Amino acid sequence: MAAQPPPRGQKPPPPQSRHVQADETSVDDHPMIRRNRLDQLGTATNATVAVEVLLLTLWMIDNILKSGATSSPFYLPIQSFLFPLWIMCLVVNISLMGLHVVKLKWTMDEREKLYHLSDYSTGAKAVIIIAIIFIVLFGYQPFIAAINDQLQKPETNAKVLDYGYEFTSGDAFNVEYEYRINITASAPVNVSIHTKADVDAHPNYDGTPIVHQNNTTEWSYDERLSPGTYDLHIIAANSTKVTYTVHKQVDPFLVAMFLWFPVVFMIANIGYGIYLWSEHRKTIRSFVSREQAKLQKAFVIEEVFLIYRDGRLIAHNTRRLKADVDKDILTGMLTAVQNFVRESFQKDEDGILDEMHYGNLRVVIENGPYANMAVVVNGPEPKDIRNRMKVILGEIHQTYGAYLAEWDGDTTALAECKKIIGEITPLPPKNIAEDPVQEVFLFHRDNRFISHVTQRLGPDVDDELLKETTDYIMDTIGHALRYDPGSAPHSIPYGSGSWHILIEYGPDAYLAAMLSGPEPRGFRTEMHNQLDEIHMAYGQILYNWGGEMDGLKDIKRMLDGLFIKLRLSGRPGRR
Repeated sequence: MAAQPPPRGQKPPPPQSRHVQADETSVDDHPMIRRNRLDQLGTATNATVAVEVLLLTLWMIDNILKSGATSSPFYLPIQSFLFPLWIMCLVVNISLMGLHVVKLKWTMDEREKLYHLSDYSTGAKAVIIIAIIFIVLFGYQPFIAAINDQLQKPETNAKVLDYGYEFTSGDAFNVEYEYRINITASAPVNVSIHTKADVDAHPNYDGTPIVHQNNTTEWSYDERLSPGTYDLHIIAANSTKVTYTVHKQVDPFLVAMFLWFPVVFMIANIGYGIYLWSEHRKTIRSFVSREQAKLQKAFVIEEVFLIYRDGRLIAHNTRRLKADVDKDILTGMLTAVQNFVRESFQKDEDGILDEMHYGNLRVVIENGPYANMAVVVNGPEPKDIRNRMKVILGEIHQTYGAYLAEWDGDTTALAECKKIIGEITPLPPKNIAEDPVQEVFLFHRDNRFISHVTQRLGPDVDDELLKETTDYIMDTIGHALRYDPGSAPHSIPYGSGSWHILIEYGPDAYLAAMLSGPEPRGFRTEMHNQLDEIHMAYGQILYNWGGEMDGLKDIKRMLDGLFIKLRLSGRPGRR
């Protein structure tokens, strides 16, 4: 029968100063409400665009009906639908820009916001590029002149007494039209322009002309003719040489639409693009700042040393429950820090050293009149660690300054310093939920203790409490592993309240994580992955492990990965 959980020597104090305060943001700022707003905005955007397209399409149809369009013969003035089409595109584009601005204001997730900014910027750039192409083409007069030149009718010489030339003003889409007719003759001639209907009714050109001119050697007509078919009728004396030219050009209103609408598009989207660029820079700065803050929360304080100015150790505190497990490592680290402190005191005031590196660890140094404080950090330097170190050093010197001034090496009177330097662990921000994962243990498959890491640096955590916890785990799990491995529990209670221990099994070792609250989302998967990494790195050693720690020096760093991943992911302790 599994052993009952023993009473804890000292229950971890309730997290009074760490209590998660209620979110002071308004109800309207709740993420779910904002998400609903974004969903509603997406629906409103689609509805708005649909209504705009419908109304402008009805206007376009009305324009086409009023333009005199016919099916036989086919005639559809391009201006009748192109102008409403330009207006439609412009209205939809500006509406989308406004709705996108609102969406960006309501999007709180910076990754999602950056995605939208990139998407919207790409669209704005595409519109600007297309607009510039239209502006260059239709604003470049030689380009329009070249098109018009291609539309000119070649010169024709008439040496007949009665000559008629049929031509068409405009085309099926009314893109081009005649804007000038020039006639030059070697002798006086009579000129007239008739509609085709008039010519069909009066084949001898004795009907009613649109315009006529008698006895002229030079004549031009530059009034725009309505779309249709016409006859240019010339009556000349025999052998009179007549030269005429029919000039055509693209409708200037059509050219203006392809020039000035793109100008409006370009100006609107350049302004929009500037806003997106500015918003992108602000979001990037905010995102980087937030990610740096998350990294700041991912630090782990490994050790704290209080060292006299000549390098002697006054007090030491560790976040591990059993410091002598890493005795060789600790000794080497302490020696390095002591040498560093001596070197620091030998420098003048302007050259004092305040940081060193020991392997992958960062050692932050704060100097005092008689003693230095050294904090060993795994991860980035905490933002306010130096201020906290100054406060703690100031408290120590204020209390023990006179004693430290002539210290003889006796630490009896300085025993309280161990507890004082243990208070260096900073509290989490008020809006960050406390991590329920308190301790992580690694045991061999034969139920021997291998290693342990903890989040707490409390000086009241000692070897007795570590032994109490490990014995309870090994007694409970060991019984099942010996008699019925298949029934080995994956979770066991611990103490009172919501405290419990999660178990994850591997081929040669198993992990045990002590939790003070609900299991964080995805934490068991993290335990499984971390155990796989341990077996990949140390499987051969663990298979025939004799109890030596020499080959397992990085085990603690791998176990620390569970705490680091939880802090980086920001997962709250809830199912």
